[in-house]
Amino acid sequence: MGREEVKRALSILSKYVDEIEQKDPQYLWISKVAEKHGIKALPVVVGNALVSYRLSGTGEQYWEEFGRFFLSHEPTIENLIKFIRLSKYNKAMKEQKVKRIERVKAVLERLDKRHSDLNLLKEELKRALNAKGTEKTLVFALKMAYYLFKALGLPVKGDVELPIDSRIATVTCASELLDASVEEIMGKKRDEAIRIWRELANEVGLKSLHLDALLWLPARGLRKALCKGLDVGKEVVRRNLEEYGIREAEEVAELLVRRACC
Repeated sequence: MGREEVKRALSILSKYVDEIEQKDPQYLWISKVAEKHGIKALPVVVGNALVSYRLSGTGEQYWEEFGRFFLSHEPTIENLIKFIRLSKYNKAMKEQKVKRIERVKAVLERLDKRHSDLNLLKEELKRALNAKGTEKTLVFALKMAYYLFKALGLPVKGDVELPIDSRIATVTCASELLDASVEEIMGKKRDEAIRIWRELANEVGLKSLHLDALLWLPARGLRKALCKGLDVGKEVVRRNLEEYGIREAEEVAELLVRRACC
């Protein structure tokens, strides 16, 4: 399996955590909203993350749409529901998503600086959603909260599990960390994937909190590329890494892309 290769890749990428996170389009739009509204934006950032699934565009496109909307609207739950209903990138299951926001409205509206302790935020969301705490949208909400606190210059306590979406599952498969398909990693192997990535992060001195940006951004377009061949996949990851200023982009691509998981 590719455990040692992935550890080497993470050791390299760990030097670039701040640069990569600050160039993440999701972070860039959250930081604009943070500059406009300050900590008052926390409820809509967390709420939007909780319904960021089954998108008809990329995550980057969706958070740009979110950012543009809240630069001209107050960050209220009512406006978040309005945004969801208007969104062109979040079309699927709109009413189910609105109901989810309404279900956690009371929790969202009391979020403030105390919740820079991500463990506290996690526990409150778990109770409100009757969740385990490792669900993809819940941990993604914690990550987006972290981005807001980072943009505001507030220190953050706690850690966040890696959200396993299709991009992360593709990297997990392509790096040979798990002998499983992308679909299996998003399904029955999901908890195992989370555990392995957590262990590797700990071994190289990284918080799991930072793994998502380090893996998700370079994996843009990876699965589609791997359907054309292993070398095409490596080239896509190399180019993505170079966009974020990673000098060892070619080495990291070789370490992370070892199997054509199409």
